[in-house]
Amino acid sequence: MLTRRDLVVLCAVLLAGVVAGLHCAPEGSDGDGGDADGNTDGDGDIDADGDTDGDVDSDADADSDADADSDVDTDSDVDADSDADTDVDSDTDADGDPFSIEVPYVAELTVDGDRTGWPAGGCRRLDSASYHEAGGPSGGDSDVSATVCFAWSREHLYVVAEVTDDVQHNDEPSDTLWAGDSVQVALDTDHDRTAGSYDDDGDYEYGVANLAAGPAVARFHAPASVTDRAIVAYRRSGSVSVYEVALPFCDLTNLEGDDGERFGLSFLVNDDDGAGREGWLEWTEGIGAGKDPAAFGQATLVEGPGGDPLECEEDASYRSPYGINTHLPSGAELTTLYDLTRDAGIAWVRVDFNWGDAEPSQDRFEWSRYDAVVRAAAERGLHVYAGLGYTPGWANGGRDGTVPPSSPDDWRDFCRRVAERYDGAHGLPRIEHFGMWNEPDHEGFFTGTVDDYIETILVNGAEAVRAGNPDAQVCAPDLAHDLDFLREVLERGSGLIDVVTIHKYAERARDYGNWLDGTHWPWEDDNVREVLTATGFYPGTPVWLTECGWPTDPGWVCWFDHRQSEEGQATRYVELLDTLASREWVQRYFFYELRDADLTEACQWGILRGDLSPKPAYGAYRDYIAAHPR
Repeated sequence: MLTRRDLVVLCAVLLAGVVAGLHCAPEGSDGDGGDADGNTDGDGDIDADGDTDGDVDSDADADSDADADSDVDTDSDVDADSDADTDVDSDTDADGDPFSIEVPYVAELTVDGDRTGWPAGGCRRLDSASYHEAGGPSGGDSDVSATVCFAWSREHLYVVAEVTDDVQHNDEPSDTLWAGDSVQVALDTDHDRTAGSYDDDGDYEYGVANLAAGPAVARFHAPASVTDRAIVAYRRSGSVSVYEVALPFCDLTNLEGDDGERFGLSFLVNDDDGAGREGWLEWTEGIGAGKDPAAFGQATLVEGPGGDPLECEEDASYRSPYGINTHLPSGAELTTLYDLTRDAGIAWVRVDFNWGDAEPSQDRFEWSRYDAVVRAAAERGLHVYAGLGYTPGWANGGRDGTVPPSSPDDWRDFCRRVAERYDGAHGLPRIEHFGMWNEPDHEGFFTGTVDDYIETILVNGAEAVRAGNPDAQVCAPDLAHDLDFLREVLERGSGLIDVVTIHKYAERARDYGNWLDGTHWPWEDDNVREVLTATGFYPGTPVWLTECGWPTDPGWVCWFDHRQSEEGQATRYVELLDTLASREWVQRYFFYELRDADLTEACQWGILRGDLSPKPAYGAYRDYIAAHPR
C-alpha cells in the first residue's frame, strides 16, 4: 500500500505532465484501516488513573534549564492566528520536500504555554485537508486546525502546538489521553524507518493534553531503559489551546543535540468535542491509523552552534552509589541543605514520605512540602528514594503511626497516589524508587507481625505503586537487623521486590563486612548474602544499604554504643566506603544522616551541625566521592 508521502510525490510527477489528465489526491483514512487508537503498542508506562485530588502544582520541573511552569493559564493572550508570530511553511522545507522539516536552533526556551521567544521556521500547518475521520466529520478549520512548531537547544527538543478548537475536552486518564483533545508526537531517532510497528531501538511516541489534574505528557512508547523527564505546559484563550513540551535529548537515544542530526518525525492533533475522539489531523502518516515509522517524515536540526556532543551527566549520577538520609527538609533550609548535598557529590537522597503527614484526614492531601523537596532535588540533579510509611490516626482507629492500617485499601490508595503523582507525567519530577515502610522488624517503627508486614504493607503497597507507575521500583523491607525477618519476607515476597533494602549500624567497618558476606562458624547465623542466595535474590537483585553511620557526641553521654568524636566519625566514613566499594553487589549506600536533628539529644548523626556548618565527615565524604567517581 502506498503511503501518503508516496502519493504526494506521485501527484507531483503526474501534475508535471508524465500522465496528462489524471487526477489523484493524498490517501486519507477514516481510522478503520489500521489500529487507530493512537497507542497500539500497549506498553505505555503512564498510569491509567489520573490524580484527581486537584493538588497537582506543576510550576516547575527543575530537571533541566527549561522553566516547567505547567499551570493552566486561561487568561493569557494567545494569538488565534497561528501564522501571525512564526513563519509557517505548510508545504515544503527549503529543499522543496513536503515531508521534511528543518528544526531551528534556540539557546533556550521557557516552557510556559506561550510561543513568545520561539524562533521563526520549523512549523507546519494542519487544516481540514489533513483531517482523518474517526467518530465524526470535520466541521472545518474553526472546528479544529493547528500550527505545530519544533525547535531545539543543546539540551532539549521543543514542540509547541497552537490548536484552534471550538470545544476543548479531555476527561481521559493519562494512558488514553489520545482519545480526547491532545497532541501526539512520534520520533524515529535512529531513522531506520522500521515498517509496520515501533521498534525498541529508537522509536518514541509521546502524547500531550490538558487533563483533569492539569497538563500532562504521556510516553506511549520508548526503549525500556529510557527515563521520562519531559516538561509540559498548557494555556487556552478563547478557542485557541497551546500545548508546549520539552523533550530532553538525554532521554532520546541516538540523538545528541547536534547540528545536522536527522530523525524520523510524525505528529497529529486529536479532536474531541465532548463525545469522544471524532478524528485527527496528521502530518505524514504513521501514528493515527497504525504505527509505521516507514511513513514518517524527516526532521533535521539546523543553525546549531556546533561544539562537543551533549554529555548526559544525570545518567552518571543515576549510577552513583553515594546517598544520604535527609528526612523532609523545608523552607529556606531546604535550598541550603540540598545545595550542600549536591556540592559534596552525593547523588541520592532518602526522603521520608510519611502517610500521616501527606494525608492527615481521609482523601485530604497536603503535597506542598513533598513537591518542594522533589523539585529541589531535581534542580540539583539529585535522585529521590521515597520511603513510604506510618499510618495516620484516621486509618487505624486513632492509634500510633507504627500500627498497621485497619483497611489495606487505604494504604493501597496512598501508595498509588504517591507513585502516580511523581510519575513524570503530571508536571512534577519523576521518582522511580519507593520503599515499603521503615524497619518493620523493629517495634519502635512497626508494631504488626511479619504476616502483617507482608500481607498488608508489602503486597498491597507493591501492587499499588506499580498501578500508579508501572516503571517504578519497589524497595523493601528497609530492614533494621533481623535476618530471620528478612528471610521470610524474601521467601514470600518473590516478584514483589525490585530492590532489597537493609540497614546496619556497627562499631567498625569490618563489622559491616562480616554482616554482609563474612565467613562464620557453621552454628552462627547466616550473613546477608547467604540469606539472599537461599531465597533466590542473589545474584541478580540490587541491594541497597539505606541506613548506616555513626553519631557524634563530644560529651560522650550518647546512649549509642558506637558514638564517635567528629574526627572519629569522619574516619569511620572513609573506612566503610572502602569496605563497601569492594562489594559491588551492594549497589547504593545512604549514610544516616545529612543534618543533626533534635539538638536536645546527645546523639547527633549528621554530617552537618544544627547550624548547617559541615563536620569533618562532610569533607571526608565529599573528598572520597571526588577521588572515587562511580
